[in-house]
Amino acid sequence: MNILFIWDGDYPWDIRVEKVCNTLMENGHSIHLVCRNIQHQNRYEEYKGLNLHRIKSLPMFMGTLNNMFTFPAFFSPVWFVEVVRQIRQNNCEIIIIRDLPLAPLGIFVGKLFGIPTILDMAECYPEMLRCTWKFEGFKLRNFFLRNPFLADFVEYISLKSIDYVWVMIEESRDRLLLKGVHKKKIRIVSNTPDYQKFDVSSFAGGDPVSTSTELKLTYIGLLNPSRGVDTVLRAIRKFVDFGHEIIFVVVGSGKDEKRLKELAVTLGVDKYVEFKGWIDNTLIPNIVIGSDVCIVPHHKCSHWENTIPNKLFDYMAAGKAVIVSDVTPMARIVQSTNCGLIYKDLDVESLCDCLCSLQNSAKRHQYGIDGRAAIVKQYNWRNEEAVLLDTITFCKSER
Repeated sequence: MNILFIWDGDYPWDIRVEKVCNTLMENGHSIHLVCRNIQHQNRYEEYKGLNLHRIKSLPMFMGTLNNMFTFPAFFSPVWFVEVVRQIRQNNCEIIIIRDLPLAPLGIFVGKLFGIPTILDMAECYPEMLRCTWKFEGFKLRNFFLRNPFLADFVEYISLKSIDYVWVMIEESRDRLLLKGVHKKKIRIVSNTPDYQKFDVSSFAGGDPVSTSTELKLTYIGLLNPSRGVDTVLRAIRKFVDFGHEIIFVVVGSGKDEKRLKELAVTLGVDKYVEFKGWIDNTLIPNIVIGSDVCIVPHHKCSHWENTIPNKLFDYMAAGKAVIVSDVTPMARIVQSTNCGLIYKDLDVESLCDCLCSLQNSAKRHQYGIDGRAAIVKQYNWRNEEAVLLDTITFCKSER
């Protein structure tokens, strides 16, 4: 079957797009991915078996005007023309739309050609935008480009017309049920990993007792105000004041990076923190494996209450003890799998207590074993694949 996938960013790369497309291709489907083209790449490219169709871009000398020209708005004629062109040329039979911005466009084209549509709600857009307003303050441009009230309306009309929607977590499903979306439309396809990419052969050695007195803590992900890395820095200050040793490895970048580096200096913990910036994704497993504890310190807000980050499952798959804030989906999973500890968001003392507790290497090891076991049994991409492929089968049978 020929499937059209609409992705509102440049490609490569996105881990979820890759996992979904690889699953479909491994099961005999041909994928045509329509994506953005900010970087002025070739309009067509075959990439790891995937047919990439990048939308038209403006000449490079026009600079940032290309960002506006290729902006993923549901009313964009540039996106509409490319989506229609690919459906006609490749006889596509299903449309998968990643996230809300282009959902109405994809749904309209689907109705036009009599093609079923699936919305992959990897982000809960209205709540994500509310989170932006809450933690980054009001900006005039966000009233037009990142307006949660407009997103509410776009989501409302999209959910009424879409055939199926994939959500990340039970809390997101429940949110849609409260909005009146029929339960038969909603499938949970979470952010779980292929656990085999993490080498956990060290588990075969039994229950190790580390002789190191330095705790190696790792965070991987974007650096923006809602991610809670500032709370970690403050907890490290208290942890060090108690006479403990720690190194905090921060992998990633973002709009809050400069402020966080300045905060580390102000708190006097900069010598305990390594800001590594963005690194090649293939190196991430080794960094996680080399850690003692991995952390997801996201602040509580309506966005994080309705999604789940890849990194939590990656940490568990690597057999690492985790620390998370008390954001509901993360706390529920950590508690039910016994893979780590939970602290109260914004509570520096609560987080410091977690760090102190996880100085015990045997305790860390047991949390890692339990987390890895939960991934192998439940929270792995093979289980998500079954739901994903079942949705495709239903779409095909309803044609």
